[in-house]
Amino acid sequence: MPTPSVVFDLDGTLIDSKPGIVKCLKDICEMYGLNSGGIDDSVIGPPAEVTIRALMPDHGSEARGQFLKAFRECYAQVGWSDCSLYAGISDLLNDLRESEARIFICTSKREDLTLRLLDHFNLRGYFQAIAADKEELRSHDKRDLLAGLVEAERIDCS
Repeated sequence: MPTPSVVFDLDGTLIDSKPGIVKCLKDICEMYGLNSGGIDDSVIGPPAEVTIRALMPDHGSEARGQFLKAFRECYAQVGWSDCSLYAGISDLLNDLRESEARIFICTSKREDLTLRLLDHFNLRGYFQAIAADKEELRSHDKRDLLAGLVEAERIDCS
């Protein structure tokens, strides 16, 4: 019987990142004169590019790129520190480790921020591998990140 594997997402699964993400999005919307009324739970999970495209449907890629850069700077400076670990996550990860399950993360969050958050909450040591977004990746789609993780780590999906 193969060793059980568990793959977690980060945002909205292990950590509550909503306060920092929403604050930065609203601050940048204000800076750009955009309506921030559509910012809700749907912004948690998808890549930032997807959210920004929805917030700026009438803007070109250059304007959206500037917004994205400003958002990422805000989140890297202050937004990440508004995250909190969901109750019971440390116990769950301890239980999984004791059961000898292989534990992984797959997130569309940038790798540098993912590692910063995992270190902040003392979680990095639980994971055998971390699949996170990197600028140099050909695809930033979470499905592709997950497929790469499954292949690289030989995760049995049956």
